[in-house]
Amino acid sequence: MLITSAYILVALLLLGSFSYSEIMVRQFLQGQDLFIACALILLWFAMARRPATGVDFSSLRLSNTGFWLSCSALLLLGWVGHWLVLHGYHFSRDEQMAVMDARIFSNGDLIARLPDFWRETHDSLNVIFTVESLRGYAWLSSYRPVNALFQMLFGSWSSPFFSALGLWATWRIAIRLWPENREAHWVAVLLYAMSAQIFLLSMTSYAMAGHLGLNMLWLWLFLHDRWYSHVAAITVGLAATGLHQLVYHPLFAGPILALILWQRRWWLAAFYAGAYALIIMLWALWLKLPLAMVDEPLAIVTRDTDSFFLTRLSWALEELSWENIAVQSANMVRFFTWQHALMLPLLLVGVRAALTSRKPLYWAFIGVLITTIMVKLLLRPYQGHGWGYRYMHGLMGVAVLLATLGWVELRARNLLSQTQWRIATAFTALAIIPWYLWQASSLSGVFADLSERLDRQNVDLLIIDDDAGPFAVDLVTNDPYLANRPLRLRGSTLEPDDIDRLCQRYTVSFMTVAEYGALMRKFNWGNREASSYMAPLIARADALSCTVSLRQ
Repeated sequence: MLITSAYILVALLLLGSFSYSEIMVRQFLQGQDLFIACALILLWFAMARRPATGVDFSSLRLSNTGFWLSCSALLLLGWVGHWLVLHGYHFSRDEQMAVMDARIFSNGDLIARLPDFWRETHDSLNVIFTVESLRGYAWLSSYRPVNALFQMLFGSWSSPFFSALGLWATWRIAIRLWPENREAHWVAVLLYAMSAQIFLLSMTSYAMAGHLGLNMLWLWLFLHDRWYSHVAAITVGLAATGLHQLVYHPLFAGPILALILWQRRWWLAAFYAGAYALIIMLWALWLKLPLAMVDEPLAIVTRDTDSFFLTRLSWALEELSWENIAVQSANMVRFFTWQHALMLPLLLVGVRAALTSRKPLYWAFIGVLITTIMVKLLLRPYQGHGWGYRYMHGLMGVAVLLATLGWVELRARNLLSQTQWRIATAFTALAIIPWYLWQASSLSGVFADLSERLDRQNVDLLIIDDDAGPFAVDLVTNDPYLANRPLRLRGSTLEPDDIDRLCQRYTVSFMTVAEYGALMRKFNWGNREASSYMAPLIARADALSCTVSLRQ
């Protein structure tokens, strides 16, 4: 298992190295994941040279107190980490949209109306991932609202809560699957709790921690197999489908619900089919509610509807190339290197044991993993910003259960020693987790420092050269009610004539390529010239005498 895992990781590394077009994929693979991948390969080869001669896991006994301490630690570390590790900064556009919607909902609104003055230049406020039908009239993200509602209610406690909920559900399912094997319960908890990916995503406002927690709660309810637990599972499914995008929870639930057809439980199958058809239809119609808040008639834009899924699928099939395979390979390197050091070897053994078993539930677990990997391969696997491979985050609990099955199989055959387990666990605690915490803190810190500096500027409007630095557009964030000062504007969306309007009311400053030194160094960009559109904007503002110099 160890040698096979090493060869698989080498193959993924080689394939992933052919990813040329996506800067963040290269940055993550070369700057973060390569070091851990090479270390894991060496560790696995070293461990394989000393095969296990026996198994003594008598010390691996998980008490209820031990579990609740683990759960509490995960909850607390997620909240503390948001402020200490990620600097309290919402790094990605997805996170910024969740926080924006939470702000709107907390104000008692479904949309935040734009002042008339900003209708002509609304694009400059940065409308990426907002509802296109509302542009020029109001703000709202194009995502479903459940994650934002939790962000509104619990703030930076939301994702840690979901991560802890996922740990609890994974533990309870492990007890159901291996009721007499308390050692397996502890292994499942350790594999989950020692995932750097789970650690880091619990510190963010991404919806992915919600997917993990709600998916595993849903699975626990489904396996409980009582009429009331199935009703509760549908309720959880309603929330999980509405977290942000429709596709993720159905991809998780679909292969598992196929068990009902396998068992020929036709009435239960009809119940779930009808319920999920209704759930998907309700969330597909979600945007009609906020759109109705606008007095003026609006044309529905395809991108705001879930027929856009079919459009994206057709685009993806037309653009399918070897680059997708390279990007997905890099993603899988990222996924495996962010886990416990024995996650991939145990997962391989668990998959093999599942395939040779007579338990359809284990086959469904494999189906969950394969379905998501293949769908993301088709629908553009690039994840942008993300800690670990976030598109598989909702499946982490299932992956942990399959890996635990692999551990049970190895234990029964005396092929894994406690020494090997302790070495791998120590490597995870002392190398993998600290390395990725430092990498995430360093990368997020560059953006957080820049953002803090922008907030200190004594000016009304700050026009940012959003093409001059890597992901500089993500610095263009604004309060949905435009209450922040300075307002941040995308220079790429403005014309000199727009400066005439803006200077009638506001003072203006410019953030140019000269300010991006730390960002350039972080992404290993060489010297970069200012974007061509910035000079005319600066010249017009200078001519109108509304320019304020940036503070150092």
